[in-house]
Amino acid sequence: MSQNNESIATWFCPKQGIQLNSHKTVHLTIHGYTYDHTYWTFPYQSPNYSYVNYVIENSGGDIVILNIDRIGIGLSSKPLATDITVDANANVISQLITNLHNGMSQNVQFVDIVLVGHSLGTLISWKIVSQSAYNRYVRGFIATSWLHLPNPIGTTAVVTLSYPTQLDPKFSQQSLPIGYLTTNRLNHTRQYLFYNINDTDPNVIQVDEETKQTGTAGEIATFGLAYSPTVTLVMPSNISVLVVVGGHVTRYFRARHYSACAK
Repeated sequence: MSQNNESIATWFCPKQGIQLNSHKTVHLTIHGYTYDHTYWTFPYQSPNYSYVNYVIENSGGDIVILNIDRIGIGLSSKPLATDITVDANANVISQLITNLHNGMSQNVQFVDIVLVGHSLGTLISWKIVSQSAYNRYVRGFIATSWLHLPNPIGTTAVVTLSYPTQLDPKFSQQSLPIGYLTTNRLNHTRQYLFYNINDTDPNVIQVDEETKQTGTAGEIATFGLAYSPTVTLVMPSNISVLVVVGGHVTRYFRARHYSACAK
């Protein structure tokens, strides 16, 4: 998958031994800020924490997964940070959707394509399902860890607790472009930002820190425009929606604006 000669790392995950056909539902998984595809295949106690394994096994093979590293993340290309915005992410993923529908993946023309977003991946998915240029082939949307309007305290914390990748030992030797960010490795940042410490296995937090990835200043700079309910709440009635959020989501979002939107 290319966007201006950039490449996207993808993993197509069917149940072993099944015969692929156009009647299979595809879940296209879109990870959040400072994560990569391993968010959906978490490398710790896989039976408990791998979305990919759970869905494949419990659907009897009727659902297959297309897992990705978003543009600028993990094994995908690393363009300039200013080029990686919410809109740019939506554009690239819409191309993946079109490829799935047109049979350019696995030589099968998939009809039922469901976006599964986590955090920033949900915001990107909202952008896709709300725009006619992108949503033509989308049949469903599972939105997790993101609601329509932000709590300034939470969004400010994400910004202030991020720092340039050049300052982080994991990324300092990778020569990433200026404007690539990650969560500060000090002061239990990921624990604070992403977990309810009273109900979390400490080993999960440790593995999360070990597998953390990057984000960009361009993504953060375009959060605000993409938040607009005039964008995120406008979508065709034929796209089914499931919203899943944790009980502590009010740190980042205004709970009074939450509304169920299953169609």
